[in-house]
Amino acid sequence: MLKIRITPKYTFPNSETDHFTENVQHCLQPKTPEVKFLDKRLSELAQLEADVKLLEATIKRKEHERNSSHSRNIEALLKTNESAAAENNEKSIDIIYAETEVLKQKLEITEHITGITLTHSECKIIENGENFQKYLRVIKGECGEIQFQLELEVLEMLKSDTSSTADIVEMKVNVEQHFYYSLKDAVDRLSAEKSVQGFLRLLEPYQRWCSIRDKTFSHFQEKYPDIVKLHMDIPYQSLIISNHSKNWHFSVNWGFQVKNQYMLEPDINLGIKVPETVLGSDQMNVLSSFPATFDLMLHEHGIERAINSVIHLAQL
Repeated sequence: MLKIRITPKYTFPNSETDHFTENVQHCLQPKTPEVKFLDKRLSELAQLEADVKLLEATIKRKEHERNSSHSRNIEALLKTNESAAAENNEKSIDIIYAETEVLKQKLEITEHITGITLTHSECKIIENGENFQKYLRVIKGECGEIQFQLELEVLEMLKSDTSSTADIVEMKVNVEQHFYYSLKDAVDRLSAEKSVQGFLRLLEPYQRWCSIRDKTFSHFQEKYPDIVKLHMDIPYQSLIISNHSKNWHFSVNWGFQVKNQYMLEPDINLGIKVPETVLGSDQMNVLSSFPATFDLMLHEHGIERAINSVIHLAQL
């Protein structure tokens, strides 16, 4: 049997001493079943609280690990996306560069075929509306020595499906005077029709035929300087062949005409100016019928042989 000896430090009155002694004796008495049950439950509760704290600590650790892993995954994904974006951007630059080179080649081929080079293009908005936009587009270019400028007033209508349609409502043409006055009717018609393509289709043939005309006329002027001279006029340029002793004058007039709306062709004819007495004595109608003969030779044998025949006639 356990014995405890208590030695009070202080002196208590008898009643307090007795009460303290009773309390100590009560605590030393064996526990009742109720007390044991309560102690057991308190112990279980303390263990449960410890388990809860351990579980909370485990949950926090798992959340931290998960957040750290999620952050690492996000960083890796961002790096992957950045790498992919950089790769795509690099590919896009390569594609754009390749497409640009293709367009340049097509433009060079187009310029080689058409002879037309576009030198300037600008666009200026004239009016903005709720579902439309009107703007002025100015295009400058050249074809050989011919410089031109097109002023196109364009009306763009926006549709409900986000698409749009653009129509030219007015077209103004500024071009070299010799080109305009040589083809005045055709240029005015195409301008009224707002036909950009039709106008551009006239440039290269005109430039090419002008070059042929200049070379042909220069050849005969250099070969026969005494009887041949050039006369610059619009819409025709003329090669004047003269026999001054007889007062005979022949003029090979070379201009242009447009057929089938856009087809430019040379328009060449022969004019004769001789004294009336000569025509009266021309019983075989050689002179009066010679323009028709010249036209036939032109179509059958070409311009050089036709001009040569006029020179031979003038030298008779």
